[in-house]
Amino acid sequence: MKKQQLMGLLVAGLAVALVGCGKTTTSKPSVAIYHQAKQGTQIWYEISDYEKISGDKDINAILVLKNNKLTEYGLAASIGYGDVKKVKDLRGHTDKEVIRLAKQWNRKSLEDEYDSRYENKNTTTYVKPKYTKSEMVEKFLPKPVKVSYQLTENPDNKITSEVMRFSSPTYENGNVKYELIKTSDIKLAGGQKFISYRTLKEVTGTTNKLKNQLIQRVPNANRQLNYDSTTEPGITVKKAAN
Repeated sequence: MKKQQLMGLLVAGLAVALVGCGKTTTSKPSVAIYHQAKQGTQIWYEISDYEKISGDKDINAILVLKNNKLTEYGLAASIGYGDVKKVKDLRGHTDKEVIRLAKQWNRKSLEDEYDSRYENKNTTTYVKPKYTKSEMVEKFLPKPVKVSYQLTENPDNKITSEVMRFSSPTYENGNVKYELIKTSDIKLAGGQKFISYRTLKEVTGTTNKLKNQLIQRVPNANRQLNYDSTTEPGITVKKAAN
């Protein structure tokens, strides 16, 4: 009888220990942009607002990341031609469908840009194009490019920002730099949940820093945005001055 009681206590103690262990491992999954891209294809959306997200915000570009490669699909809001796509237009589409749509939307914007510039030959500003429409579209269609990541670490060994750099066909292969500043809240927009980095965007040949956001859809609120780790293979670390 005593032996049975002892076994019962051991089993009960083990159950409590397992419950306790479960509680210590319920922290939110961390999302860091480079580490995440190593796990598989990821999608980020650039919007022209530094603070807010809503379903009516225009999508400037769709960035598809995988490992150290990035494909940037510029859309009408940034190219300046075609039908502007908004955050709410993503609703109901899987990531795989979004990538397919991004290719269509990008091509349509490039075609509309060509038509707007060259279809009216009677204007005084008309200039004969160097390329046919199909040639120009093919020239500027997005292609995967290498992307590099750099962390900035202050004297207290705290990461203050992360920088992403790549060359962009959208800007005639000019260098693009995104300074990423993480936010902590899950945001609801257009019936979808998002995490977001505030970004300071610089493009070679321009002097202004564009204040945008890179946002990513998440399936639920159980996500926590973070910077990459200083020990992440392939990442560089810059020490901030005192």
